[in-house]
Amino acid sequence: MMGKLTYVVLFLVITLAVTASVAHAQQSMPQYFTCTEVVPGVPGSNLSHVIVWLRLNNVTTPNGLLYLLDQMYYNLSSPYYHEFITPQEFAEWYSPPGYVFSYITSLAEQNGLIVNYTFPMLIEATGNASAVDNFLTALQSAPSNITQWILAGECIPLGYFAVHSKAPQYQPMIVKEPLPSGLSQASCWVVPLGLMEGRPMPGSTWPS
Repeated sequence: MMGKLTYVVLFLVITLAVTASVAHAQQSMPQYFTCTEVVPGVPGSNLSHVIVWLRLNNVTTPNGLLYLLDQMYYNLSSPYYHEFITPQEFAEWYSPPGYVFSYITSLAEQNGLIVNYTFPMLIEATGNASAVDNFLTALQSAPSNITQWILAGECIPLGYFAVHSKAPQYQPMIVKEPLPSGLSQASCWVVPLGLMEGRPMPGSTWPS
């Protein structure tokens, strides 16, 4: 199995974070965070992502994922030591059942979202904030054979936070601010690119 390292390392790193509290998570209800909860007052038309985090399958079972990781990293006598499965094998062995992906992606599309990615541990989609919130609300009414595989659903409104004197304020678009007094657009480009070891490079100038 040598040579199968490739992208599965990324899968395994993310998996460790997602499954760190898997024993407790199996007994908990899914958590949902709508756009209006994440950013109060966000416009319904604001472009947003939504991620539905999923529980992996066969994590704590005999010969499951935690056992495999232990064999890969810590057991010198294991045939899996420092060898890795492929992304396809990871998905086949540890993904939730296929009907979970079918239900969630169909529900997302019914609410006007575009599904971007499906991975064993998550589904990501994009739409406006209103559509995302409608999807998350509908997802909370999914049957138990679906919700038992959901860890959380969260909205990620696209934008940034501008820090003001009183409190951070959400701004859904980039705002162009004037340069500080004494700075020109030319000096902003020339100085960072022209300095080397505290001296201007040939052809560059110090700011006046």
